[in-house]
Amino acid sequence: MVRIYKQNEYISGQYSISILNVSQERMTRFNELLTYAKTLQKLCEEGEEIFSGFTNLVGDIWAAFYTANIQLPKQKECNLHVKIIEKLITNQEYNNWKNLTQLDELLSIITTEFLVQRILTYFHSVLPSHNQLNPKMKNEKANQLLARDITILLNVSKGEVLSLKKDLYEVSAMYGKQFHQLSIKEQLQLAKELQSNPSLKQIADLTGKLKPFVTKKQQREEKDFTIHNIHIGQEISKLIPMELAKFKYPLTRLDFLRRFSEYETFQYDATPPPKGIGPIVFCIDESSSMYSIKNECKAFSLALLMIAKKQKRDMVIIPFSDSLGEVQYFYKGHSSIEQLMDFCNSFLSGGTNFELPLLKSLEIINDSPFKKADILFLTDGSSFLATSFIERFNQAKKQKSCECVSIILTNYFNAVDLTLVELFSDKVIEVNDLFEATEAFSIGNSFL
Repeated sequence: MVRIYKQNEYISGQYSISILNVSQERMTRFNELLTYAKTLQKLCEEGEEIFSGFTNLVGDIWAAFYTANIQLPKQKECNLHVKIIEKLITNQEYNNWKNLTQLDELLSIITTEFLVQRILTYFHSVLPSHNQLNPKMKNEKANQLLARDITILLNVSKGEVLSLKKDLYEVSAMYGKQFHQLSIKEQLQLAKELQSNPSLKQIADLTGKLKPFVTKKQQREEKDFTIHNIHIGQEISKLIPMELAKFKYPLTRLDFLRRFSEYETFQYDATPPPKGIGPIVFCIDESSSMYSIKNECKAFSLALLMIAKKQKRDMVIIPFSDSLGEVQYFYKGHSSIEQLMDFCNSFLSGGTNFELPLLKSLEIINDSPFKKADILFLTDGSSFLATSFIERFNQAKKQKSCECVSIILTNYFNAVDLTLVELFSDKVIEVNDLFEATEAFSIGNSFL
């Protein structure tokens, strides 16, 4: 290990020393961000194995990108930390990039992460072949390497950071939130997931294709209330224009105030649009035959979740194959990033068993919060169901005033038992492409 500082000068794994005169408050903020940015945290730990106090270097790289005005001290030690920071902030590409990163915590952290990752890669490429060199010579080798390649490092990092931030904006829409509404912790979690899971970007793109249907559905639900009549009352928001005019006119203002205090002003009788009455229980087939469209299925589920969130409905997703997957509960349509990432990253494979998800649906509907739920059932396969089970299932639906709508995916490769599905469904939507089944977004008065 090469020491940048004396043993008593630094705290391992923390940003506690700066050559840029960074305030203690800003150092504390970086250490907090480091607990969220798990990838950068691991890079700091890796760097500490090579250079003691490496986290201070990383903190200063972040401060150099984040802080508006950065200047090197006139008198400084000539150690590795100083050399790297000096090479960084005197580089023209850094100055170009700084215009985007300053005062942007996310971009500064991501940029630092990409740059540090490449710095460590370069260290590993030069140091292992010089194991017999003393610490001073190791520093010289590393300095020579960085002096030659810092511009290349910045150029590569810039392209990747811009691409990642663009993807973050698209993926954040899956949560029904604008990107700026996510906390910095959520933004960094999302960035880590995008880097480790390329399919997440595809799911986000597919969800975006369904968003117009979601928006159209919501616009129908949020139409202005209908005016049925005029009656007397004391609700300012419903006063008719004539009453407002009387309030503004000095000669009639006192009369208006008297009638208003006595609940005798004229106002509209307005009825708000009807609201949906039940949660959603979505049974989604994750048998092996569905693997080729698993991202489409995830996107379809997330589009349903967007509607549930806007309408403040509970939603449950039941993945199934020949067994049940983890049942996901989204109360009032809300979800955490961890919950959605777990859902997007999971897939069961295996055979197909209809009875298990249908039984689980009834079990959920029997719980008080879900007693008015409707069931959406998605499959591309077939299964055995006993006649006695179908009769019990339909009887339970009738008792609970529950509706079951099934989406059947048909193509040349699937053997769907349409007759069987019709026996337990109130309505069947038969499509070749899942995205043709957007009718499911607005079926019935009690479903979505």
